[in-house]
Amino acid sequence: MDIKKVIELYKLWDDVYPFLAKWIYELADGSFRTLLELGPFSLGITIEILKRYNDISASIALDSPDLISWMKQEIQKNPYNPQISFINTPLSPLKIPSNSFDLIIFRGAFFFLKPDILAEIHRVLAKGGIAIIGGGFGKTTPQEVIDTIALESKRLNKLLGKVVINVDELKKMADLSNILPKSEIITEGGLWLKVTKR
Repeated sequence: MDIKKVIELYKLWDDVYPFLAKWIYELADGSFRTLLELGPFSLGITIEILKRYNDISASIALDSPDLISWMKQEIQKNPYNPQISFINTPLSPLKIPSNSFDLIIFRGAFFFLKPDILAEIHRVLAKGGIAIIGGGFGKTTPQEVIDTIALESKRLNKLLGKVVINVDELKKMADLSNILPKSEIITEGGLWLKVTKR
């Protein structure tokens, strides 16, 4: 994956992260104290959550030392000085103990998603925890914010090799990873899978 284009896309979405963070926080009922964000499109949502709720322990996990280095530099420049730990790990298997996080966020998931990755996310999720997996602008991002970046975002996503999947394909993946009964598919503001570990 082209790191320069990932960074370009990250900066393009800067005005979206506050809305996505608020929407995800509400989806999780605000009942989490440990947060993990997965993959190369991480950081923006986590920073916005930590700005508002500073009693949360946050980590980011991805398989790219170069992107981790860039993210650490971004954090140092941030006036809010968010405290975030980094884990260098592939998406499957995740080098994270089972039952570790109350909330897991995986935005841009469809570049990578397979049943084994869903199963790993479920394993790492704490009992009673929630995972929000998928892609899109989220339900509450204003249309004027979306319109400003939509065409450029689509162009960059295409260059990065974005994979488009439909509801049935996502449902099949959830079924193959044995998490379908614990899952809710959300189609407002993109395509998302909300997984609850019971």
